[in-house]
Amino acid sequence: MFMRAFWTLGTERLSAGGTLGAIPWSKALRYATDWLGLEHSTVRHFWTVISAMDAAFLDWKRKEYNRTKGAAT
Repeated sequence: MFMRAFWTLGTERLSAGGTLGAIPWSKALRYATDWLGLEHSTVRHFWTVISAMDAAFLDWKRKEYNRTKGAAT
């Protein structure tokens, strides 16, 4: 459930100047309630997991960008 939600919600992130933004809370809330039918108390746990996955993903993307940028120079 979490992996599918993470990749689906990843399509909702904003990007500017080649920089990816975080998954918006509002999109995760809507996905959790409308698509998954989660109760309010469970939505908080859902967001904790999704936001942790997102933070790790964005950190990895940043490191990959810096690694490949350094290799290109």
